[in-house]
Amino acid sequence: MRGLILAGIVMMLVGMLLVISSSLLYSSQANISVGGFVLIGPVPIVFGNGQYGIVLGILSFVLGILMIALLYAYLRRSKIRQQVS
Repeated sequence: MRGLILAGIVMMLVGMLLVISSSLLYSSQANISVGGFVLIGPVPIVFGNGQYGIVLGILSFVLGILMIALLYAYLRRSKIRQQVS
């Protein structure tokens, strides 16, 4: 479990470094697109802006739902293991 937490932290740091470096390298270009997904309780909020904003919003929504499904499957599997033991 510690390895997964460490892997997640490393991936977040690498992602932040990539975003910062790309914004510094390509700051002169005005064509910037953003998109995201926020889940507040049962209410999904999808947002996007720019040329590829809709695509980024839909992609983040799909990835968010996939992560929720994987978490649910992991928790269900660990619960079944506890009951068998």
